[in-house]
Amino acid sequence: MSPLNKNAVPWLGHCQFLDPVSETGNDTGEEIAKSGKHGYVAVWTDNREGFDAALGAHLAEEQVGGRLNLLWSEDVMPATGWMARNPGAKEAIDLARQVHDGHPVEIGPLAAVPLAVPEPVDWLKIEDIDNIEPLGMQMGTRSPMNVPGKLENPLFGQPTPSAVETRAADGDIARVPPMRTYAILDAAKMPYLLTGHLENSGLRYQSLFQGAAQKELTEQAPYLVELKEDSRLTRTLFTGPNGICGLWDKDPGIYIRSRAPFDDIRRHFRKFTRIRDATDKWYYFRFWESGNLSGLATRDGGKAVLGGLLRSPVSAILARQHGRPVFRKLSLAPHTAPQMPEFRHLDASLLAALDDVREENIRTSLATDIAATGPNGLDLAQAQARIDQLWIWLKENGMRDCDAIRQAASNLAAISPEEMEADHRIADILTERSLNDNAKARLIGRIAAS
Repeated sequence: MSPLNKNAVPWLGHCQFLDPVSETGNDTGEEIAKSGKHGYVAVWTDNREGFDAALGAHLAEEQVGGRLNLLWSEDVMPATGWMARNPGAKEAIDLARQVHDGHPVEIGPLAAVPLAVPEPVDWLKIEDIDNIEPLGMQMGTRSPMNVPGKLENPLFGQPTPSAVETRAADGDIARVPPMRTYAILDAAKMPYLLTGHLENSGLRYQSLFQGAAQKELTEQAPYLVELKEDSRLTRTLFTGPNGICGLWDKDPGIYIRSRAPFDDIRRHFRKFTRIRDATDKWYYFRFWESGNLSGLATRDGGKAVLGGLLRSPVSAILARQHGRPVFRKLSLAPHTAPQMPEFRHLDASLLAALDDVREENIRTSLATDIAATGPNGLDLAQAQARIDQLWIWLKENGMRDCDAIRQAASNLAAISPEEMEADHRIADILTERSLNDNAKARLIGRIAAS
């Protein structure tokens, strides 16, 4: 038995569970469907981490129904604060009265979560803002810009409140909160540099990690910051290589529009920093990688997680496309929220989408390098077409390792298609079964250099 916690009090939260034991429909017991459930939970604890830890231990020890695994918990706080925010939720308040040192967890009645695949619907609104030029030196400018002109309104404009927002304010538009701008910035791309900028910014910021993860990964963590248009940090984020100390080329993160306060936004996005697969194995999920997020928007396997990220209280997410002067704005089409896919866990379709985006980003980077420094005089569009063609050709010829394909494609791009076709050594290398992909890439490199 664990020692008594003198600081513990009842905490309440809303939880969703996954039932890994499925209903069976034949004599073999083959699983045919999974079950999801959600409801209120009360826990006797003294902090947020203790809530999940105690609930997880309870599920493991008690084997509630022999089935439940915790997917996520939200709106977790001491029962006194929870009651003040939700005075009408008598069911949850009754749960809080039932927990104590000897009975630390009480799970309320659970409702089924519909798991049927929704009919296809254009719920995701994608707007590409192209030809974005980063800020330069702006020396001698009387009124220097803090964001590129094309991004000023998408990032800091005040849109007219929607009908839903107006109804939430009892029909009074004047009571609708202003639209705020947040960023989730990746310290891993600039260790010690980003945290220094944040400390000196005068803006409110906080890591999405907490506890042991934050202590261990301070300089690799994602940081949520509420941006102001006139702040020095905002200008730094959008200043390119021709300016002073700009972070544009670091591709530092993603931008969020919402009318919700800081704590609500942090609580929402913290749910996605770690996701689990169908076997209950946890993974860190770097959704704040702008090139990945913008790429997932056009792939079916990535749309469920975007549906989760774009749920209330988020109004829109803006992410720069990898290696391109384009910002992609993602939001919900009007009146489609009920038809959004439900994100439950990391599955094969999301993994495939992430792999596909990673390959596309590598090809884009490679084409950009070739257009900038290549000896064959290709512009960016020509370089992209050439790299895409080589990538497909190498995969058709049996290469699978992404890094090896990148190396081989980079070397082959320096050779004209006619020269490549005439040199039978390249085909011989690709068909040699005794060579692995890395060895093939090295040999192709030697031919290209000769």
